[in-house]
Amino acid sequence: MKGVTTMKYLKIDKSKGYYLDKNENYKEIDKINGEDIFYILDSIITKEDFEMDEYDEEKPQNQVHRIIYKELYDKFLSFKDQKEEIKNEIDNLYIEAKNKYVQK
Repeated sequence: MKGVTTMKYLKIDKSKGYYLDKNENYKEIDKINGEDIFYILDSIITKEDFEMDEYDEEKPQNQVHRIIYKELYDKFLSFKDQKEEIKNEIDNLYIEAKNKYVQK
């Protein structure tokens, strides 16, 4: 599809780190809160087009942004790599609960 751009959930722009909030607005990474992190984790699980700018120690230049960005990038990347395993575990728990509580 022409004209469709993928939104990056973490990005580095103008030497600062940013995250995408649930309203699809970019905010500086040092403003992130638990609700924002939950939104990004949910997006990793539910969206096929999840993207982040790769961490580069030369960017961002703001020391606080660099530390926060690196930690979040590493954690989100690890979570993304385990996405299928997590989905399978959830599906198995659902099947077990369904078998236990739904009468045949």
